[in-house]
Amino acid sequence: AEKKPDSQSDAGAEQGRGNRPKQSAHLRVIGSSQLPAVRVTLDNRDCARERPRSQIFRVMANTRSAAKRTRQTVKRSLHNRSVVTRLRSSQKQIRSSATASSDQIRAAISAIDKAAKRGIIHRNAAKRRKARLNKALAGAK
Repeated sequence: AEKKPDSQSDAGAEQGRGNRPKQSAHLRVIGSSQLPAVRVTLDNRDCARERPRSQIFRVMANTRSAAKRTRQTVKRSLHNRSVVTRLRSSQKQIRSSATASSDQIRAAISAIDKAAKRGIIHRNAAKRRKARLNKALAGAK
């Protein structure tokens, strides 16, 4: 079902620049060799749902400090993802409702400020989101 590359240019495009394969940040899970590599990025929602949390955090590292940093990164990434998801759902709820209450809008603005202060979302993205919410707040009055 997959299409094979017809020429060398197609093969090079799939691998990245030149003939080097694409680099990816994968960590091998200790234990069963049947488990795939765990991708430690901000978008590891699928990995978190597939396996218990205890299996996600057991990784091969060269030093104890590297293993600890990996555990901290995964934990922080999962928390940050939940914050961003909560922000997105509150904004969608405000947009979809015909009459959003001013308290609801102010709570969303406060949550956006906190996320920007902690570096979970970029400060310019926070300003953009707050401007849209303030516009909705002015319309709600």
